[in-house]
This record gives sequence, C-alpha cells and structure tokens, in this order.
Amino acid sequence: MRFVVILLAVGVAAAQNPRTLPLPHDRAVLNRDLSDGAGLARGAPKAGEQIERAEQAWASAARGSDFDRLEQILAADLIYSHSSGLVESKAQYLESLRSGRQKYDSIEFHEMEIRVRGKTAMVAGKVRMTGNTQGEPFDNMLRFLHVWVKAKRGWQLAGHQTARLSN
Repeated sequence: MRFVVILLAVGVAAAQNPRTLPLPHDRAVLNRDLSDGAGLARGAPKAGEQIERAEQAWASAARGSDFDRLEQILAADLIYSHSSGLVESKAQYLESLRSGRQKYDSIEFHEMEIRVRGKTAMVAGKVRMTGNTQGEPFDNMLRFLHVWVKAKRGWQLAGHQTARLSN
C-alpha cells in the first residue's frame, strides 16, 4: 500500500511540474504532445519508444476486447484505479471487460510524458476515453498515470490511475 501512495504522489508531483523531480543520468525522458498526431522525434530513447508502443498496444487491445493480448500486456499484480475511485485487480478488470460492464469505444492519447529508469517506466499525460460503464455512456478527458515494468515477455502495465478533468 505504501508503494502505491508514494508512486501516486510522485506521479502527481511530476504531472504538476515535471521539472521538480531530479532526472538521474540513467533515466530516459520523453515528452510528447500527441494531439497533432506527430511521430517521435529523432534520437528518442529506445525504451521510451517501446513504452509508447506498449501504451498504444494496451489501448488497441482494450478497445478491441483482445483478451489474449491484454493477458500478455497486463502484469499479474496489476492495480487498475478508475477515475470513479473503483480499484480492480487484473482478474477483476478483465472480467469487467469480458462481461461488457466496461466497454471502450475510443482511447486517444493527447499528451504523454515517459520516464524510464531501468526496468520501470512511468507515463503521465492526458487521454480521452469514450465508451460505457454498466450501460451508462461516458466521454471523459482524463489525466493518467501508468506504471510499466519490464518482464521476460516485455513491458507490462502494472499500475493505472486516472483522474477526470473538467470539460
């Protein structure tokens, strides 16, 4: 529990002012405004590119209900915290998607800041998600924080936290 609170506090501090946290020489930082659809800048860190691709793979699998792919992408000990305050494990999150209680029509990243340190990466940014939860439609602009860990199978999503932004 302490780990999550500390991690979320770090993520909030980074989202409020990314320059307040020291960046050791072994940390790759990739700042992206994705609203214009631009590609990665030349010379971007390889790990940052991998994380950006992992984010897109998660969004595609979640939108397309690709449960086999989600099984690979999501870490076994996933903590998935929705903007509503609901917190789910990997099994609970996958069940909500399989049952149709949670359905994404679109997941569009608008900003993305990626920080990689060794086998851990944090991604903070803005995302617009549309779909329905228990039959109720939603169209939310959100701040998000994702935590990725590098496993034998590649990068896996270990933590998800969103907060609604006012429209």
